[in-house]
Amino acid sequence: MGKRFDTNPLDPEFPERSRREQETSVLPEDVPETHPLFEVAPTEEVTRTLVDEDLRRSGFSGYIPPYANGYPVRQDGVTNPSRKVDGLLFSERTLTSMVYFPYFGIIVGAAVLLRTSRTEGKLRFHAAQALAAHLAILVIGTVLGFADHDLASGLFKTVTTVMLLIFVFKAWKDRPIHVEAIEPLTDWLESKISRDTKWS
Repeated sequence: MGKRFDTNPLDPEFPERSRREQETSVLPEDVPETHPLFEVAPTEEVTRTLVDEDLRRSGFSGYIPPYANGYPVRQDGVTNPSRKVDGLLFSERTLTSMVYFPYFGIIVGAAVLLRTSRTEGKLRFHAAQALAAHLAILVIGTVLGFADHDLASGLFKTVTTVMLLIFVFKAWKDRPIHVEAIEPLTDWLESKISRDTKWS
């Protein structure tokens, strides 16, 4: 005799057992009626949009994230690259391009960091990163010069000049630029050099 879950079609009792298992059982009439656990108001939406009042009640402060499009933004949310930077004669777009200009950019980058406040997050980031890139290029170029590798030194200068010119173009187009290899130096320069820094 086959077991309960034996589905061997050669078992003579299989067809009858299958028919009995598929029959629908009818509940007795004295079973109580089922009810929903809670009533849903017909006007209640499944999802709804948060409004300012909801945000205020939840304690939302309206803080603007410090990064957008790959680099820090001003703390007041101003991201217009054509605006003139406070305390400087040029627009944000012009300055973010000038700091990457080969070798001349080291002066512009240092000046931007010294003349801008910390609210100029995007501009200060580019200035610090460009200054860090120029310093790294100068150190490596000097080492190659002392090692008397004229070919390596010339190739290094060519590659880095092309790289900096690409950064000038990308900065002018307001595209994000991030050089991970010099990120620690970038962060250090941005945090240490400011018009608010006390040099005493």
